[in-house]
Amino acid sequence: MNAETVIDLQNRIVLVCSGAIYSKWENAFVNVEIDSIDGEQTENLLCVHFCKEGGKWTSDSFSAPIESYDLFNRLRAETSDPEPWKNCMLEFDSTGKYRFSYSHDRPRRIYGDYSDEAMLEHYIPKPL
Repeated sequence: MNAETVIDLQNRIVLVCSGAIYSKWENAFVNVEIDSIDGEQTENLLCVHFCKEGGKWTSDSFSAPIESYDLFNRLRAETSDPEPWKNCMLEFDSTGKYRFSYSHDRPRRIYGDYSDEAMLEHYIPKPL
C-alpha cells in the first residue's frame, strides 16, 4: 500500500462526491458495498447528505458520479490487506473534513437486505 496514493485517491473521492450534491448540505456519507457474485463484481453505493434545520438533521439522497465507482475500486485495490474490503464508509462535511472506514463483513444490500439498518436509516452525522 502506498500511503501517498491512498491519500490522493481519498481526496479525489471526497471532491467528486461532494461535487455531486446540488442542494444545501453540512454532512454526507457514501456507503460502498463491493463483492463478487457468481464471478462478477457487484457494487452498491448509498449516498446521503444532511443539513441541520431547526436543530434537527434532515437528509436526502444524491447520486454517486460515475467517476466515483472507478475511484472507489482503485482505493479498494490500493488498501487490500491482503484481502480487499467489502464495505467502505466515507463520512465527510462541507468544510472538507472526512473519514474513511473499511470492513470485510458480508455486504448487506448486495445480498438483498434492505432493512433500516442496512439502509443506514438511523444514521446521524458525527463530528469528524
